Amino acid sequence: QVNVTNKTHLKKGDVWAIKSPKKLEFSKKTLALEKEKLKQSIQDVQLDHLDKISTQEEKLASLKNELKKLQIASQEPDISTNQRIQSALTKSIKKIKEQLSRNQKRLETLTNEATLKNNISRLNLEFQQKESRHQILQKSSELTAPFDCTLNLEIPQPDPPKIPFLSWVSPGMNIATLSNNSRFEISIQAINPILFQVNKHTLFITINGHRPDLAVHANYLRTVQKLNKLSDNTPTLIFQVEKQDSLKAQELSNSQPLAQIYTKLPSNCHIVPKAKLLSYLDQEEEQSSWSATIEKLWPGSKLIAIGKRSLAVQAPKHP
Repeated sequence: QVNVTNKTHLKKGDVWAIKSPKKLEFSKKTLALEKEKLKQSIQDVQLDHLDKISTQEEKLASLKNELKKLQIASQEPDISTNQRIQSALTKSIKKIKEQLSRNQKRLETLTNEATLKNNISRLNLEFQQKESRHQILQKSSELTAPFDCTLNLEIPQPDPPKIPFLSWVSPGMNIATLSNNSRFEISIQAINPILFQVNKHTLFITINGHRPDLAVHANYLRTVQKLNKLSDNTPTLIFQVEKQDSLKAQELSNSQPLAQIYTKLPSNCHIVPKAKLLSYLDQEEEQSSWSATIEKLWPGSKLIAIGKRSLAVQAPKHP
């Protein structure tokens, strides 16, 4: 039983499907009945406990009354002088006193709260065992999201959409793919050699930078020499998307958007276009290195980074 539509965004722990829903529903209803039965059983135990105490108190009262009568009778002149009758009364009084002692102990046991608590605990334990079995079945039946993700169903869906819907699946059949929304990575093949002329840990990329509402930012994470078996040996740079841009990155999944690569400069710099810089040089000077060119045009300046079309130049420090 699938409980959500395709492309649904799920939070960690959300239930999106149930295996054998009828079996789980039957177990749920049975547990609800057992819970009501438990309430009734506890009530019955409490009432039965009170009845037993009342019965025991009545027995004690009856025995005490009988003992009193026998004790009074044994004091009668006619009986006290009759050795045979007096002997019989003495035995009866002794027997009743023994019964009184036993019944008094029984009453003390009944009036002890631990007795009632133990009986109720036994009932609760029996219910907890049944509840535990249901929870095990529920856990094995419910398909939950192991992390924040997007659900991509791979089974036929009703048209028009209907939630929930039932679907028969074969063993080993793929039901859905869950795309992790908590972490997105962007891979870029390092074809341009300029990428290796700067500290890779200063690199970051922006997608849709001209649209702040759609912009995705990612920072350099690692370099992979061979992304997969089908890729060539060109190193691939992996960037991790900033957490606040995860939902926007999700919309770009399985696409190849244009990304702009930047480097975080160690200090404030002037960005000088290479084409403009070359316009100040004669043909011979054009053969010089960029560092030599910067030093010649702006003595004391320092070349910080070389980009595809621009240079990052740090102005000279004045004393």
